[in-house]
Amino acid sequence: MEMIFDLRKHLDIVWRISEQVSVETIGNNEVISAMLFATINHCDAIQVLIQQRNIASTYALVRPTIECVMRSAWLIHCASELEASRALTKDNWPPIWKCIELVEEKTEQTKVFSVMWNNIKDHAHDFTHGGIQLARRQIAPNGIITPNVSDDEIKLFLRLSAVVSIFALGELIELSNDARAEPLYEKLVNQTHQALFEI
Repeated sequence: MEMIFDLRKHLDIVWRISEQVSVETIGNNEVISAMLFATINHCDAIQVLIQQRNIASTYALVRPTIECVMRSAWLIHCASELEASRALTKDNWPPIWKCIELVEEKTEQTKVFSVMWNNIKDHAHDFTHGGIQLARRQIAPNGIITPNVSDDEIKLFLRLSAVVSIFALGELIELSNDARAEPLYEKLVNQTHQALFEI
């Protein structure tokens, strides 16, 4: 599947751009940047795992990937000082669906994260913690134990990785106020759309 290799090219560019931006360590910027970096790492791992046909571990990363990027965006765009402090010192976060709702409302972006979350929410806990939904996807119709996942699901994960990594990179660039990275980012968005979404 060519999309796997298109995503690798995309992620290599995401890493190159992210390594060029510098975020001031004021307020919560340092921890937010670290969360965005972790998000990009998760996206990278999803691509590697899919390429290795390790679909079970891919599923396990989907929820943490969305949670990590949405929590960081919530800190940037929505959280009060008190809410941010509670989240960062006591690990007391709003539910992920609420973070998504608040971020999409505040940033006036399309509902892409709402759609992604709705597609996985019923099984997200099961996938992350090794439940029956995850196990069932390892049994082929003929009873052989092997990843039994449709190409459409694989494409969903590849696209999720692309969308999340682009969003995380955009947040890093916004935190950095580095105008030099913006044209590179816009070019990447266009290239990724053509390679991974116009199929």
